[in-house]
Amino acid sequence: MTARPRVGISLHSDLEFLEHAAPMIERAEVLEVTPETLWRPTDDGAGIRENDYHARFADLQQRRGIPFVAHGVELSPGSVEGGNVTSRTGRWLDQIRRDHETFHFEWYTEHLGYSAVGDLHCALPLPLPFAVEAVDACRDRLALVREIVPKVGFENSANYAFLGSVEHEPIFLNAVAGDDLHILLDLHNVYTECVNEGIDPIAYVDAIALDRVIEIHLAGGSMSEAAWLRTARTFRLDSHDGPVPDPVWQLFEHVLPRCRNLGAVIVERMTGTLDPERARGYEAELERAIATVEAAFADGPPAAPAPPTPPGRTVPPLAGGDLREVEEAFMALATSDQARADLERFREERPELQSVLGAIDGDALELTSLLVRKLRFERLLQGSREAGFWFSERPEEFAKVFGDYCRRVAPTAVFPSEEAALFEEWAASGLLGEEKR
Repeated sequence: MTARPRVGISLHSDLEFLEHAAPMIERAEVLEVTPETLWRPTDDGAGIRENDYHARFADLQQRRGIPFVAHGVELSPGSVEGGNVTSRTGRWLDQIRRDHETFHFEWYTEHLGYSAVGDLHCALPLPLPFAVEAVDACRDRLALVREIVPKVGFENSANYAFLGSVEHEPIFLNAVAGDDLHILLDLHNVYTECVNEGIDPIAYVDAIALDRVIEIHLAGGSMSEAAWLRTARTFRLDSHDGPVPDPVWQLFEHVLPRCRNLGAVIVERMTGTLDPERARGYEAELERAIATVEAAFADGPPAAPAPPTPPGRTVPPLAGGDLREVEEAFMALATSDQARADLERFREERPELQSVLGAIDGDALELTSLLVRKLRFERLLQGSREAGFWFSERPEEFAKVFGDYCRRVAPTAVFPSEEAALFEEWAASGLLGEEKR
């Protein structure tokens, strides 16, 4: 580790983003990549291979001579399979190993949560119950990555629906980290959850074991639209589509002197959110982050922070059902187009899960299901030119067809090309209906 943490940005496999972010890429002291965005399925669909961006980023690293860190999004660390290596997990780990041989990652982090149950996959990390069974599942799965990359951690997610009280989440994060895993502290995710739940973000971060924080994310977001939900309620979104807000900068200044093992700070912005003017604002954020880090670490690493939680506060076991049942139930709700009604049905039909399902906010669940479908929609348009053309020419018609597709075809795709193949197979089966014809 350098005398102070390195500051950089996250790379995206998108030519427009790379063009607009070029000055930041040159200024960055560390670069973060999401390995899955550098992959594509093999032609037979049975394996994974590198796409064109893999070589592009490898050349960039060689030219710049700076460290890369990996931030995965699809390993699904909370999936109940735990340490069992399924065929999909095995392919993932094999490709991570090959990527590590290329990029020599300083460390590897994953979004905390789960996005896969069996063959189902929804892309969005879904919330876990703050229970010891979920702690064990996450630690078992992340241990598989530690066999490849010695330093492994996880990012606190920005959840909207919860399977417990948000005040208990820092205790859960600390339990997953233990004394051998690391935390990627995403401060906008903290801010998002705290705004939506009416919680003090300072109290939240002070309850985290900041000694375990190896990386910090700085990002921005926006508010949902009132028209999205029947109640017209709005939520803060972790959309990474705008500048870092002042409250997140304040959180950054608060935690920075307490993170004595911090290795990197990454300023994030998503694809499709940069033009020349906004790129200048992004560059100013990178410079502000560098200046803030330099000031905080001017006299060397900070002293050890105070213990984050009072003794005796531990993560309890699940009060009802088992983790697999909980994950299956919430996956079904998150992929439903009538999530609120299905939640009430689950509560009546599955009383053994009431202790978990009873904590779910109906509006937050409905928003989660909308975001799951949005990610599926984006995958389809990325993978299918025909679908993209159809949407641009007849958006209302396509929206109806896409809704029917989501109702009829289970979400199993991970890559855009796989989503496109599912859509084309469904369309060719005669189930498309009269909309397109």
